[in-house]
Amino acid sequence: MAVLWTDDDAPTVVRLIRLRARIDSEGVTDAPVSLFSRVGQLEDRLALNPRARRQAGIVVVATGAGRQGRRLPNSRERERLLRG
Repeated sequence: MAVLWTDDDAPTVVRLIRLRARIDSEGVTDAPVSLFSRVGQLEDRLALNPRARRQAGIVVVATGAGRQGRRLPNSRERERLLRG
């Protein structure tokens, strides 16, 4: 999924990492419920869960499966893929 992210997504990724680290440090049972909600929102925004990928029309293909000789999408193509 990181292939589709742009530099503008970096703060969102950092925020997600920090929130997940906070959940890990506080423990799943002691962390506030709002943390889990915020993590879920960020994961949706970054298309890190199956539902978000499905809504964005993103299909994950195994490495090497049918991609022989193909290049990675450029930023314009990534934006088009994310829009659907």
